[in-house]
Amino acid sequence: MTSNSPQVGHSYGSFLGGAHARIYPDDFDALILTGYSTSLAFGVVANLSLASAATHDPQRFTGTPLGYVVTTQEAQREAAFYAGAYDKTIPQVDYAFEDTVTDGEVAGLGFIIQPAPQFTKPVLVVTAVNDAIFCTPPLATCNSVLNATRVFYPNASKYEYAAIPNTGHCLTLHYSALDTFARVHHFMDKVFRPSLLG
Repeated sequence: MTSNSPQVGHSYGSFLGGAHARIYPDDFDALILTGYSTSLAFGVVANLSLASAATHDPQRFTGTPLGYVVTTQEAQREAAFYAGAYDKTIPQVDYAFEDTVTDGEVAGLGFIIQPAPQFTKPVLVVTAVNDAIFCTPPLATCNSVLNATRVFYPNASKYEYAAIPNTGHCLTLHYSALDTFARVHHFMDKVFRPSLLG
């Protein structure tokens, strides 16, 4: 990795980033995890109606192995991933072009959701207050959840978190997206270019 290279992930990608930090703690200089916490509401995901992508939408997923699944109810998907202030047409597009998830990804969660005590670089966690999977409103409760998540990074040189109000799991698809981007960029400036902040 080059100098000043952060690992940035969202949701499952955040868990992969955390697993990478656990196994290869020197591979990057900071960890930025969005749509993430150590408090998972598995029931939200478990209750989603799923079906093989190839049978649910054969035109889009012709030849896709049956183990690749998609959500089958738009309203369920919206309730799981959106909340607060967002353009109501976005979940429609999200559902129309949704991608797949596999049984293996879910089965692997037990391996990747573990502490990374050897990671000693800065960590930022950014999660929505109304994230049905990873946080719980009101703001104070969500802040407590994100603060408790630091237990996975006990030796991080810096641990910060931000709870984004009036927002659901898909952080960048809500009206608050610019707030999320600003929080992440401010963190990176502090870590990599502190002279810019005075």
